[in-house]
Amino acid sequence: MMVELCAYGVLTGLFYQTLHQKLYVSLVGAMLGGRVIYGLVNAVFMGVAGKPYGFAAFLSGAFLTAWPGILLQLIVVPLLVFTLQKSGLWSRTLRQSE
Repeated sequence: MMVELCAYGVLTGLFYQTLHQKLYVSLVGAMLGGRVIYGLVNAVFMGVAGKPYGFAAFLSGAFLTAWPGILLQLIVVPLLVFTLQKSGLWSRTLRQSE
């Protein structure tokens, strides 16, 4: 999960700040990318442990059991970003510190 969360942060920042995508596009893209990373890391760890890890296990772990968290992220993260932007504590463009 640590690697997946790292991928979320990196991908969201990349999509939102660098590629100038909309918030939901950035969030969904990062969530999909993070889940791909999750699957790859699990495949490596399961392979090292000598346990099978197939596509069905990936889909089950990454999407079926995770749907409450996915839904919560799609609701809470945009609300948090919009609240921070409206309050002036955070803007879409990076501010240069002097």
